[in-house]
Amino acid sequence: MREYERGRIRMNDETLFTHPWMGVLEPKVRDFLRQRGVLQPRTVPIDTVRAELEGLGYHVHDSVRAVMASMEGLHLRGLDHRHLKFDASAAADGIDGFCIPDVKRTLSDTACPVATSDFATFFVTADGGWWLLDEAWILYIRLKDFNDVIRLVCFGEQTVGTRVQLEGEQIPPAYRRDT
Repeated sequence: MREYERGRIRMNDETLFTHPWMGVLEPKVRDFLRQRGVLQPRTVPIDTVRAELEGLGYHVHDSVRAVMASMEGLHLRGLDHRHLKFDASAAADGIDGFCIPDVKRTLSDTACPVATSDFATFFVTADGGWWLLDEAWILYIRLKDFNDVIRLVCFGEQTVGTRVQLEGEQIPPAYRRDT
């Protein structure tokens, strides 16, 4: 029997905590996160990484702080060796400093890096939106919510999100291919 109470789900003597920024989790996503211990109350100090991100020119807004405070340092392994690593500092390192204005122009002015996978950097915007930017600046994917992040990276579902092929001025000069 399940009881819902302010972000807590009680399932057979086990209380799970869903962070408000996660939204409503699909059952398979919730079970995946539960099995990996993600749905337990957790608070991570973020002052150092926050200062680092702000020093690089990112706006560390409430949505980013919420994700970092609950997920920073977690490394989720999915199907077929897929992984999602919540390390905002490493995510920021994956974006060359001279490309930060391009990130803001292409994704959102409030896009801030929070995680990485084998092939991309994940950003959260002030409205709680999620974006994936391919490491080679080939495409970005606008993800509906955290469910889509898990479904894409950990489950390998290629149908989630809206894909946009980057071209021309959307690509920083250093990443443009000669045609």
